[in-house]
Amino acid sequence: MTTSKTFWAGLVTALAGLLSIFGIDVSGDTQAAIVNGISAIATVGGAVVAAISAWRSRKTSDTKEEKKA
Repeated sequence: MTTSKTFWAGLVTALAGLLSIFGIDVSGDTQAAIVNGISAIATVGGAVVAAISAWRSRKTSDTKEEKKA
């Protein structure tokens, strides 16, 4: 398990513990599904941010080259 996934697993476990105070039981399978969903969203989000960053960098370098010409 990666460090990021361990962080989210701890957070989900803590929230499940708080919910159990109010009588809401969150099973281990549900917790695992939540952690996997958060991890997938974070992976996709990171890829989107990297793509946007690369696009903006390329756009900026293209503009600089046009100014030199």
